[in-house]
Amino acid sequence: MLHKLRNTEEAAMRAIVLLGRFWGANLTLGDEAPGIVAQLAGFGWELTFASAAPPAAPCPNVARFGAGALPGPQERCSDIADVEAYDALIVAPGRDYSDLLADGAALDLVRRAFAAGLAVASFCHGVRVLAAAGVLAGRAVTGRADARAACEAAGARFVGYDDLSGKSDAPPPLVDGPFVTSVRSKYYRSAICDAIRVAAGNAARARGRAAAGGRASDGVGPTARAVGATRQAARSAMFAFMMGPGEADRAELLVGSLRSFGGALKGSSVACMVRGDASSVEPALRARLEALGCELVGFAPDPRIDGLPLAAKVGAAAAAERLAMGRADVLVWMDPDTVVAREPSELLLPAGAVAAASPVHHRLVGLPWGREPDDYWKAVYAAVGTDPAGAFPMLTVADREPVATYINAGLVSARPGAGLFAAWRDGLAAACADQATLAAIAGNELRTLFLHQAALAAAVVATAGPSGFRELSYGYDYPLHMHAACPAALAPRKLDDLYTARYDDPRFAPGGPDCPVPVPERMRSALGRSGG
Repeated sequence: MLHKLRNTEEAAMRAIVLLGRFWGANLTLGDEAPGIVAQLAGFGWELTFASAAPPAAPCPNVARFGAGALPGPQERCSDIADVEAYDALIVAPGRDYSDLLADGAALDLVRRAFAAGLAVASFCHGVRVLAAAGVLAGRAVTGRADARAACEAAGARFVGYDDLSGKSDAPPPLVDGPFVTSVRSKYYRSAICDAIRVAAGNAARARGRAAAGGRASDGVGPTARAVGATRQAARSAMFAFMMGPGEADRAELLVGSLRSFGGALKGSSVACMVRGDASSVEPALRARLEALGCELVGFAPDPRIDGLPLAAKVGAAAAAERLAMGRADVLVWMDPDTVVAREPSELLLPAGAVAAASPVHHRLVGLPWGREPDDYWKAVYAAVGTDPAGAFPMLTVADREPVATYINAGLVSARPGAGLFAAWRDGLAAACADQATLAAIAGNELRTLFLHQAALAAAVVATAGPSGFRELSYGYDYPLHMHAACPAALAPRKLDDLYTARYDDPRFAPGGPDCPVPVPERMRSALGRSGG
């Protein structure tokens, strides 16, 4: 299902779609899912097709499968002057990029798009064009295996796969700052398009463009403290979560999955936050967690928020933030029912980013995008000290509803120096003491239950601002327990179609009796479960 985030009066996002000789059928083929062009247009985007020597011809599969023609003319790359008028540049899938690789204007167009802060994406072989343009130094990328040498020569870290023929273990779309690179453009077609949508929104907000959602560029930016913490791209992470009573199995599965599948981040520090004195943890459990390299840390409950549902983890997150100061570039706060399926490198924030997270799964108490804040959100914004003008749009994960900034609290990456988690705790405490907030939640179970999450959204807007926030792509914080409610085109077919997942109930955990996606054979032993 395709969705737009903007109101009709707001400027549409604009993308340049760069075509090589023999562009691929996945651009216009609508079989298991709409074609790439249809999906991008379905977001409400305006597309400009460009090639080295128009018109670039389609590959034979376009006619063979009845994929159809492009819905517009092609421009010459050298004729696109004002790249700042666009939000994304996408190297389309195709068979032959020799014309683009030999065309100085095409490579310069890529360089200008990157320098202007656009999202830059490629499908399969197309990553070679980005490598030739010289924009990939220091980036993690993926693509067809035969592009590895070109990418590594360009200074990139290439994330490959072992199954070179079937590509069954190839990664989902890989996001590194403004870059989205991909492989398996049919299998991951919708996931790639959605990752490009998210990256373009992130890039537009970072540039302060009104196209990022109207109000998102109204002068609300990161706090001075947050700006000072974001000058460099993050290179290290500390992971932390709160372990409550009866959550030992969750803790071990979380830490074990990070150690097994975390890639370059598998050796990161991990803190298990324990309410009260950490020495109260049962010795055998302590030994198992410490054997996994997990530090157990006690924290004192905050009496200002302690009576609120789910609020204990807010105090735990603030305590973990203090612990992370000087130890890691980012703190990754997770709920204990998280499983890591692949290297979660998107959690390493790029320069300029203060925090990253996913939208909520369902709207529930969220504010529909385009509406003025209701009594609940007015009270929460005021209590946290947030300017409502800083809110920006997000699509809920499961039902794909456009909402004003509303963030899932189960996976948040933030710079410790920005003080986001302390702002979350103190904002929630202020809301709990605020008469307007108390009146707004009185007798409303959902508003009470999710007050901690509303306070997080307000704290993100107040601390990071639109330009300092990065939405995570769909492969992060995926709700296995809500799999049936998620869009079929985006839902994973196996566990390693994701980077991280949540399961809520052990029945839905990877390999559990009701887990909705299979666990690949290569992962089963490490997860200690039979698999699906």
